[in-house]
Amino acid sequence: MGALREVPGVTEVAQGLPPIGPADRFVIKRLRAEDREHEVAVAQLRGSPEMLSVLGVPILSGRSLTAADGSVSPYPAVITQSLARRLWPDGGALGQPLRAPVSRLGPFIVVGIASDFPFGSLSDPGDGAIVTAQPILNGITSFFVVRTEQPAMVAGTIRRTIKAHVLNVATGREIVALDIGRQRLGAWFFSGFGLAALLLGIGGAFGLVAYLAESQRREFGVRLALGANMGHLVRRGLAAALVPVCAGLAAGLFLAALVSRMFTSLLAGISALDAVTYVAVAVTTLGCAAAAALAASWRLRRTSPADALRAM
Repeated sequence: MGALREVPGVTEVAQGLPPIGPADRFVIKRLRAEDREHEVAVAQLRGSPEMLSVLGVPILSGRSLTAADGSVSPYPAVITQSLARRLWPDGGALGQPLRAPVSRLGPFIVVGIASDFPFGSLSDPGDGAIVTAQPILNGITSFFVVRTEQPAMVAGTIRRTIKAHVLNVATGREIVALDIGRQRLGAWFFSGFGLAALLLGIGGAFGLVAYLAESQRREFGVRLALGANMGHLVRRGLAAALVPVCAGLAAGLFLAALVSRMFTSLLAGISALDAVTYVAVAVTTLGCAAAAALAASWRLRRTSPADALRAM
């Protein structure tokens, strides 16, 4: 850790596995609190006491971990807020014992409550985490988490300066990209289909509006012969053409909002109801429909009443 702290740009270093990564970390599937057992999927993050500080996870109540907490039993532990609410819905988690009946991990005593943070995978964060200051014993291999404002530069410096002692260096962005790689590939795949559907929808709306406007050629001719104002006719044609497009767009957006809930589990960190996307689709479709209506109306305004009636 001393060599890592001396790397320019490094602000904090902690020993231990990062919370996001392969599922090779300890996972507790059952906890006992106040003589009640709970079926959970909880990770135990072990490492030096600076781990939460390096990860930027604030302590909401109680205290953080110290170096002395790794050598006493029951092990002092900091648990996440969601786990504390699940195990002690009425509060009072601090100072409570916590056991894992079917695991060799623990026992623990809660000394602090931290803000929630994902572990394992962003797409499946589980029910919470228990953080302890127990050392990780894994042969001759050690894991470190480094906090810096310039991750790319620091990663390169670490590779160059202490490459003889470092097997692998990865930035947080690279770890997250590896974790959600499958979801990102699926997002690009469905985005391609979505773009194709949008283009087909715009083309269909353009053709529908143009057809509806052209079908009013005789009506335009009659109204012009009776002395109607061209501006009034253009506005009337726009309204008649855009009403079915608006109705179809509203129905499509409603169905899209319902179907998007099916893909919530594939989206990490974003909502299935993305307001920006919905507004962009609506504005693009309505804009193209209005352009088609205006183009058709512009052609009709250059038609005399006699030509319009003769064409029908």
